[in-house]
Amino acid sequence: MLTMLTNIGAHMSGHPTKGPPLNSFETTRNSHQDLEPAFAHHLRRIEEGEDLTEEQKQKLAEKASKGSGDALHRLVDSTLHPVVSLARKHHRPDLETMDLIAEGTVGLVKAARNYNEERHGLFTPYALRLARREIQTAAED
Repeated sequence: MLTMLTNIGAHMSGHPTKGPPLNSFETTRNSHQDLEPAFAHHLRRIEEGEDLTEEQKQKLAEKASKGSGDALHRLVDSTLHPVVSLARKHHRPDLETMDLIAEGTVGLVKAARNYNEERHGLFTPYALRLARREIQTAAED
C-alpha cells in the first residue's frame, strides 16, 4: 500500500508497543528512549513533520488524488499529529496505540486518494473524519 505503512511494519519487527496511551507529545518527547524503537521513531517523524497551511494541503490533496506519491507522503505526514490524538482517545489495554495510529493513517491515505474539493470541502476535516472512522472500527473489533 503506502511505503510508510510498510516501513512501520518493518520497523516493528513483530514487537508491538504495549502500555498506556500517550498523554501528550511533550511527555513522549522526553521519554522516547523508553518506547519501542519503531514507535519512538514514528513519533519523532510526526513531531518533526512539516506544518502545512490548509491551502497547501488542498493543493497536495489534489495532486495525491491524481496519483502523486510525493504529495501523498507529504500530506499524510503533515496530518498525522491529530491522528495520534485520536488514537490515544480510543486506546484500551487490549489495543496497541501504534495499531490505532496505523489505522488512522489508512484513513488519511484513503482521504488523500479519493479527495475531491467540490465533494469534500476542506481536506483536513474530511481526512480526520476518515481517520476517526478507521480508528473507531479497529477499536470496536
